[in-house]
Order: sequence, then C-alpha cells, then structure tokens
Amino acid sequence: MITLPNKKKTQKTFPVPSIFSKPYQEVEFLEVEESSISEADLEQIVAIVAATASPPTSFAAIRNSRKWGEEKKSVLYLRNALSQLIDTNRLCGNEKDGFSIININQ
Repeated sequence: MITLPNKKKTQKTFPVPSIFSKPYQEVEFLEVEESSISEADLEQIVAIVAATASPPTSFAAIRNSRKWGEEKKSVLYLRNALSQLIDTNRLCGNEKDGFSIININQ
C-alpha cells in the first residue's frame, strides 16, 4: 500500500501489486522413518563431519559435500539422519551451531 498526502489534509491509500511475492502454496512435509535412513548414509555423514578441517561442520557443508556425488540428499532426510546420529551419540551439535564427532576418549 502506498499512502499519499492529499491537499485537504487527508490521505489516500492505493494498493500496490507486489512483483516479488509468490502465490501462497501449502507445503506438506513428509515424515521419513528412521528405518528408511541407510547405514551407508549415516556413515557418509560421519565421514563428512570427521573430514572437516575446521569443526564444527555446518548443515550446508554436509548437504553440499562432494562425497554425495550426484545424489544430493533432501533437507528433511539429512535432518532425520543427523537426529539419529545425535541420539546414538555418534555426533553432537545442532543445525545452527554445526556438528562435531563426539570424542569418547575425554
């Protein structure tokens, strides 16, 4: 909306169409069962985190790693896999701060 002053000390408001807004779409999130996350993918995530030169490893670095090859995993799938790795004490961290390998020798 644009509001313009009027000479009569009143304001007129005009609707302005937004060229930047997208039409609203309802998004349905699909649950990924923990059993559908392959052990190979879990090991791949651990390998990606372990190979990071400067931990912690960001979620984006895990998702965009070249180690996935052409098969880029979905955000939901990786979130569930990372959650499973944290629950089993193979990784620690979170999406905001990054992920690290848990050092059991401490």
